[in-house]
Amino acid sequence: MKINIKRLMGNLHEIGEIGKTSGGYTRVEFSKEYYEAANKFLEKLKALGLKAWIDKVGNVIGEKSGKYEDFPYIVIGSHLDTVKNGGLYDGVLGVLSALECIQTLKDENIITDHPIRIVGFNAEEGIELGGTFGSIVVFGAKNIENENNLEKLSSVGITREDIDDSIWNLDKMKLYLELHIEQGNKLYEENKNVGVVNGIVGIVRYRIKIYGESNHGGTTAMKARKDAVKTMSLLINYMYKTADEYKQPFVFTIGDIDVSPACYNVIPEYVELYVEIRDIDNKNIENFMEKIKNYTGIFEDIPIKFEKVLEKKPYKLNQEIMKIIENSCKKNNVTYDILSSGAGHDAMCVPKNIPAAMIFVPSVMGISHNINEFTEEKDIEKGTIVMLETILEADKSK
Repeated sequence: MKINIKRLMGNLHEIGEIGKTSGGYTRVEFSKEYYEAANKFLEKLKALGLKAWIDKVGNVIGEKSGKYEDFPYIVIGSHLDTVKNGGLYDGVLGVLSALECIQTLKDENIITDHPIRIVGFNAEEGIELGGTFGSIVVFGAKNIENENNLEKLSSVGITREDIDDSIWNLDKMKLYLELHIEQGNKLYEENKNVGVVNGIVGIVRYRIKIYGESNHGGTTAMKARKDAVKTMSLLINYMYKTADEYKQPFVFTIGDIDVSPACYNVIPEYVELYVEIRDIDNKNIENFMEKIKNYTGIFEDIPIKFEKVLEKKPYKLNQEIMKIIENSCKKNNVTYDILSSGAGHDAMCVPKNIPAAMIFVPSVMGISHNINEFTEEKDIEKGTIVMLETILEADKSK
């Protein structure tokens, strides 16, 4: 089956370029630019005759009727928000590929047995809320009780009641399918059109706090110092060496460092590291952190504390739908590889008793969260065709 790639690319530029500046594309959660894109997407859903609305936490939802309204619905989509100065394709491509599937079904006068729900999620990037906020809400509102989250939500006018009103009845959900750019370089380097995703890495974030002692930077001998930055440097070196012991997709990142009192002539008394670890195997994450914590025992007179601030377990995607995606690739002469995702996605918020699957399309040079983010039109077309074929095949079973 063919899709209208010109229509898809037109929609991508019309909605995806909302929030464009010289530095990139910015539609952060709950922003004016985000809601401008959300309302434009809403208009397109209504123009197709779908029942459509924006829920109380900013997700855009549309429903296409099926032959049997008592059948559970197939959910397709991705997220509409971006990071600051992000790229054109991240998230919104998946939303508009899903829209193109709906438009093609209408063009071909195909009515699926199952109703289809299409969604553009809010706050998938949502750094202040820990990410994937919109999907966490609709799939059951887990992890929202944290007081810090509720305080941040109140600043954008969201209440606990708004969250409760936005939760879906998951008894009426058959499966979730999401197309997304890879955001890595595996498919690009292998010259593959599509990635069949087998799982999404777990993500753990820590604040590591190092307590030294401030003193005069000019009069305190080097051996007499309790220098938090020196301790930090030794710890960081050990962390990078240890990280090299693990294989892909294991990654470790230090995203920020705070030093106090941050003066030229004062020995630092306090350092805080912002650390993130990702892997498809949660045991590797736990093992890595155990080694790091054990290593800090050599610093007897400098206390070091570890505060876990986020934990998202690895998520295995549904093998039956993966097989349907593979068969759709073969049927349409689409080259593919099986891989895991090093980035978090809305799909990982789907409860494990509901099948979820993802289709990746290549990111040129592996660039993402950047104005130079790019996916070739031919791969977008092939990925969307595979998505549509997967929907139709999955629709055959009740």
